[in-house]
Amino acid sequence: MSGAYDEYAMSDETTDSFWEVGNYKRTVKRIEDGHRLCNDMMSCIQERAKIEKSYAQQLTDWSKRWRQLVERGPQYGTLERAWVALMTEAEKVSDLHQEVKNNLVNEDLEKVKNWQKEAYHKQMMGGFKETKEAEEGFRKAQKPWAKKLKELETAKKTYHMSCKEEKIASTREANSKGEASVTSDQQKKLQEKLDKCKNDVQKETTQGRSINGSRTHCAANSLAFNLTQHPLEALSPESQRNQLRHSTIDKLDS
Repeated sequence: MSGAYDEYAMSDETTDSFWEVGNYKRTVKRIEDGHRLCNDMMSCIQERAKIEKSYAQQLTDWSKRWRQLVERGPQYGTLERAWVALMTEAEKVSDLHQEVKNNLVNEDLEKVKNWQKEAYHKQMMGGFKETKEAEEGFRKAQKPWAKKLKELETAKKTYHMSCKEEKIASTREANSKGEASVTSDQQKKLQEKLDKCKNDVQKETTQGRSINGSRTHCAANSLAFNLTQHPLEALSPESQRNQLRHSTIDKLDS
């Protein structure tokens, strides 16, 4: 009894694993986080573009002011050429930073904005269509697993009750051997009761292992529903690599 009981009890520890029923919600939240992160990224790009524009303008203004001063100054020869070259270099650097600003605004910012628009579709009642689809998809994928988990919890309670009854029956049967008042028929009934309890424990142990094995099989298939319609960046880095390696994922059978 004790060996089977310990093994069964240790095999069903509750964890914070993604595979546990309902723990997919963190993954679904990553989809919503992806939309907010797009906004943050666009704000970051806009701020950087503003800095580039400001620096480019400052260089231009500086070069213009000093070029006018140099043109009216008394310097000549190599000093004048070096001074003018300094302003020319500043103007070219200004052009480079203005080009960076234009690329940030016209290319990078637009790419993020367009991707966000294509990847996320708001619903009239709030939230995003992609979030709802992921939520429903995960729930459907975990439905058979959740059913097995419920069966496992029921089997565990029955198993614990059978172990308790076996312990009581074993104690009564052992105590009866030392009592002269207990008849042979009573002794026989106590032994039969003990044997029945042992059989029940063995039966519940086998049933629990069978259910737990089925539950593990369900876990291995709970991600089989199609995620290719959802934003790739909303997934974890490892999931992103898996998505790139597998262009399509078979949907879970209904």
